[in-house]
Order: sequence, then structure tokens, then C-alpha cells
Amino acid sequence: MKAIVWLALRGLRHHPWRNILLMACLSAVALIPWVGSELLQRYDRDLNRRAAQTPLVIGQRGNHYDLVLG
Repeated sequence: MKAIVWLALRGLRHHPWRNILLMACLSAVALIPWVGSELLQRYDRDLNRRAAQTPLVIGQRGNHYDLVLG
């Protein structure tokens, strides 16, 4: 068992840039979906808050631009 750990540590020391690149890629694979989900939740929350703050306009049917401008 000690030999496996020794070989693993030697491999990590022998290829530092490859290991850094591998860790960066694995981190990106884990973080990109999480960040995307967080951004979508924030966007959804902002749109819902904006929709709740929008006043309702009641008026006669027809052109909605005339109703708003009137």
C-alpha cells in the first residue's frame, strides 16, 4: 500500500502543470452548471419582482398602445 501512495505522489510531482490543468478542468465542470443555475435563479427572481411592481391598467379593448398612452 505504501508503494501505491509513493508512486502517486511521485506522479503528482513529476507532472505539476498537467495536474493543475486537470484540476482546473474538473473545477470548471463542477462550477459552470452551478453558476449557470444561480444566474438563472437570480434572473427569474428579478423578473418576478419587476412583474409584481408593474401596475395594472384597466380600460377598453383595442390597441394597447392607445390605452397606455391615454
